[in-house]
Amino acid sequence: MVETTETALPSVQEIKDMTPEQRSVVMLQAMLQVVQMEGERSIRTEKRVDKLEEDAPIRAYQDHLLEKARRRRVVSLLGGKQSAAYQNHVLARKMFRAIMVDYRNRFGVEAYQDTPRQEFRRALKFYDAWEPDFELHEAVTAENGAEVSANE
Repeated sequence: MVETTETALPSVQEIKDMTPEQRSVVMLQAMLQVVQMEGERSIRTEKRVDKLEEDAPIRAYQDHLLEKARRRRVVSLLGGKQSAAYQNHVLARKMFRAIMVDYRNRFGVEAYQDTPRQEFRRALKFYDAWEPDFELHEAVTAENGAEVSANE
């Protein structure tokens, strides 16, 4: 008998000594073994493809949508494009930087493009719910409050 990784196959001499029925059984067993091995290989391939799809980065249009969500959230938190906080470029940059740093920390990426595709919806929710830290929030409030006081 010749040994394989799965089961032992009969040698050529053993096959010659078999009846036609026995040869048919051996052939069917060998075919079944091949089908099982191919099935296992197919499952492994599917798992690898699934993993690649899960880890694949977001598409370009998704990157654009995340950038828009970030801008929309920051502008809103600053009080709109006409607010004093938005017009204060130093403060606005701090806010944009803070949201991006928090995003990078939350998703473990350096840029939007690196965000796994499976995390896209969660990333959008992150921006919808994001809030600046206390100091930054206070700075925005003070800047916009100064604007209100000046207008009164």
